[in-house]
Amino acid sequence: MPWQTGTVAEDREHAIEEIVQSARQVRPRTPRWLWLLAGGLGVACAIGFVIVLLSEGTATGPTQAPSPEPRGMGFGAGLALGVGIGIAVGFAIARQLVRDHSSRNKP
Repeated sequence: MPWQTGTVAEDREHAIEEIVQSARQVRPRTPRWLWLLAGGLGVACAIGFVIVLLSEGTATGPTQAPSPEPRGMGFGAGLALGVGIGIAVGFAIARQLVRDHSSRNKP
């Protein structure tokens, strides 16, 4: 029985290795300039983060406290609106997929 001797697993591993080798030969290498650009951008962002983290600036924002009276409909209304829109978009996408599936159900 081949599954007990391990030949199926070895054949599968050999097939996987062939696929990996052919993919490595076909795929172009990432250019060196792109690696350098990505590294430079990462270093610049890290330096900027450290500068902002260590700076002792004053916050420039509204000087008066926010009013305690609520403005707008609130969190619950926004959540309900988001759920409703999500259901409507999902339903529209699902109908489109069903419509493309078979023309016998709906002419």
